[in-house]
Formats: sequence, C-alpha cells, structure tokens
Amino acid sequence: MPAIGFLAARGRRGAALMVAVLFTGWTVSVVPGGGGAERDWNLVEALIGNAYLICLLIAGLIRLPPI
Repeated sequence: MPAIGFLAARGRRGAALMVAVLFTGWTVSVVPGGGGAERDWNLVEALIGNAYLICLLIAGLIRLPPI
C-alpha cells in the first residue's frame, strides 16, 4: 500500500500503523458478510465492520480548520 510507505517515509509511523491495521482487510474475517448478512450485525459487529470509515471521519474532523 503506497500510503503506508509514504507515511512511514515522512516519519508518521503511528499514522502508517493505523492505515495498515485499518485497511489490510482484517475486518472482513472478523464480522459476518455476504448475502446481506451486514443487515443483521449487532452494534459491536457494526463498529468493527465500519472501523475504517469511523476512523476516517474522526481524522477528518480533527484535521478540519476551526470555523
């Protein structure tokens, strides 16, 4: 993943680790999927299955300039 190399080269090892953890596909094996199974997820499965979106939203909110 080019983003991991880019972040690591810039000295942002924590961000590179977060990208690696979130976007390597581990959530696919943790929560049930396929055939509409996502509609029956409980809260914990939904949080794990959407962790990459939640983290991107939080990172975007942190990076927003003040209004």
